[in-house]
Amino acid sequence: APAPAPAPAPAPAPAPAPALLHSASSCCISSSSAFTTSCSSPSLHSCRTMSFGAILKAKSAMLQDTQQTNFARTPSQPQKNPETFYRRPLPDCCIPLSSKSGKELFRSALATGGCESFFELAEHFNTQSEPAFCGLGTLSMLLNALSVDPGRVWQGPWRWYHEEMLDCCKRLDVVRKEGVTLGEFCCLAQCNGAKVRAARALPADAAKEELEESMRSFREAVAECCCKKEEEEAGEKHFLVCCYSRAILKQTGSGHFSPIAAYDKISDSILIMDVARFKYPPHWVHLPLMYEAMQSLDDTIHKPRGWVVVGNGHTSGDLIKSKLFDVPTALVESPCPFQSWQLLAGRCKQLQPQDLPLRAQQAVEWIQEAGGASAFLVPQMRPPCFGVTEEDKLLLKEVEDMRNYDKIRSILLAASSPSSSSSSSSSSLL
Repeated sequence: APAPAPAPAPAPAPAPAPALLHSASSCCISSSSAFTTSCSSPSLHSCRTMSFGAILKAKSAMLQDTQQTNFARTPSQPQKNPETFYRRPLPDCCIPLSSKSGKELFRSALATGGCESFFELAEHFNTQSEPAFCGLGTLSMLLNALSVDPGRVWQGPWRWYHEEMLDCCKRLDVVRKEGVTLGEFCCLAQCNGAKVRAARALPADAAKEELEESMRSFREAVAECCCKKEEEEAGEKHFLVCCYSRAILKQTGSGHFSPIAAYDKISDSILIMDVARFKYPPHWVHLPLMYEAMQSLDDTIHKPRGWVVVGNGHTSGDLIKSKLFDVPTALVESPCPFQSWQLLAGRCKQLQPQDLPLRAQQAVEWIQEAGGASAFLVPQMRPPCFGVTEEDKLLLKEVEDMRNYDKIRSILLAASSPSSSSSSSSSSLL
């Protein structure tokens, strides 16, 4: 019988993977418990070999993604918002307070008694929280320096002025876009318990005598607020605010508010405590140059800018009983709606529905006394101003809800019409 065929030789064992490859495979496989479980089969070695190739592909793709991400973050690549700034250098006409020349001017002002405002303003010096909040930042700084109690909570149990609380004369969302004018600044200051005296600079084409008188008035206001006066009453404080054009000072930007903290008589220079501290530090400028910067027209109202003397001393009763504006009528662009409504509420409370037609003309006169018809055509309930109680707010709401309101509104609409006078409009509605 033929001899049985020899058994086939066993297949040669597969060549072992290089040590580095085997080590990497073991490391990748051991890192996943699910993968290890799925590969616990007789053909574990081949499964590991195949899976390792897939792992290498995945790792290669991950490396490419990482390289692309790192490349995108390199400084040479364009950023989403390249227009960012860290401060601005002061022009030659402005002397930084911290410079050698600035310190010499400060020593000179201190020796001649021109730093009376500096120390209290320095205690409350803040940075405006929004690009257009220079007016609100300046006013909140001054109200705190004047020790005016806002009567409202800022944070926790503390009553303290902050820019977000100065929203009774103009909505904050509008201020963020437009800022405030000189008249609106005065309105806000008086609403919140400060005494105000303000003036506008005269245009450059005014008569020479008038310009000299206006410059003299500005210099007197600077001396009143910055220089020591022995006859001043105890507790009485005054601070000076300038509304000016940055362009005249060769700075970037347009209109700006900032307080004046010191005056050096020898050099005729004033110290501006710029509330935009992220942009410019406190700096000295010549007083005539500041006056020139205030002569620049405000584009929103087409009038020159000016200065405001802000003092303490208002009381709640004085504010409610007065007409609320010590500033000239020409300075105020529009009355404060909340103040005007408050005055109107007290007058209208005396009216009975049956009496209104007989006293319509008197009602219109009251409204005009309060600030004009325009303040009442679209009344808006504002947050409480200085000295306004909960009773006042309820009274305003009652006026808005009372049956007289629609008739008063009709009288106002007719009285504010250019083609009608107050008397003819009232008689036609009776």
